[in-house]
Amino acid sequence: MKKQTHLLQEQKIFALGTLAGGIIHDFNNLLTVIRGNVNLAELVVDKVSPPYKYLKKIRIAADNAASLSRQWLLFSREYPVKHHSLNINRIVRGVLEMFERLISKNITLNTILTPGLWAIRANGNHLEQVILNLVINARDAMPEGGTLTLKTENVVLEEENSSLAPESRLGKFICLSVTDTGIGMDKEIIQHIFVPYFTTKGPEKGTGLGLAIVHSVVKQHEGWINVQSRPGKGSTVKVYLPAFLGQSEEI
Repeated sequence: MKKQTHLLQEQKIFALGTLAGGIIHDFNNLLTVIRGNVNLAELVVDKVSPPYKYLKKIRIAADNAASLSRQWLLFSREYPVKHHSLNINRIVRGVLEMFERLISKNITLNTILTPGLWAIRANGNHLEQVILNLVINARDAMPEGGTLTLKTENVVLEEENSSLAPESRLGKFICLSVTDTGIGMDKEIIQHIFVPYFTTKGPEKGTGLGLAIVHSVVKQHEGWINVQSRPGKGSTVKVYLPAFLGQSEEI
């Protein structure tokens, strides 16, 4: 029953992503016309005149719309993706400075990066988005402070432990986990967290696309996500990605 429910949820998200991809392509064509004409108008309008101020606002709005459409294309899996052999420890280290700006002083950040981590075939920029979105989500779950832990490890899934999630399978994987000591989630919320625009946060806290993008990127990399949480007991999100046994960018 659990696998059937999960399959229906996956089909719903996939159908929504396919629909979004077609709409966003048409939307981008309209944005190209808007941004092009605004750029031309800015060349002939005096920068100190009131019309220039309005043109600037239109350009900013169009740029924001273009950014949002890129997020939707990433979710719909129609965004061009190039994969390279890399070590996810390098990605985590590369965004540590961003973590410091994202996390408040009442949150303690721990990183446990396994030496000798297996390589994966992945897109580094997209994995950065996965990590940042998971960190932001964990941060928002701890408004009173707490502990946030990022961990990487090598995992071998065999018959006896291959049922961690409906999508799990046998083989060698790397596991990236993000654990918080925040408010936690019940089973009903967990079932919906990867649906676009589903959010338990206020409107000022984001668009509700963050975890949908995480889900889509992980799927693009032939991986899956396992979520463990209880109300008042914090949450752990584990991302499993298939190991690549060739040479990585980092030993």
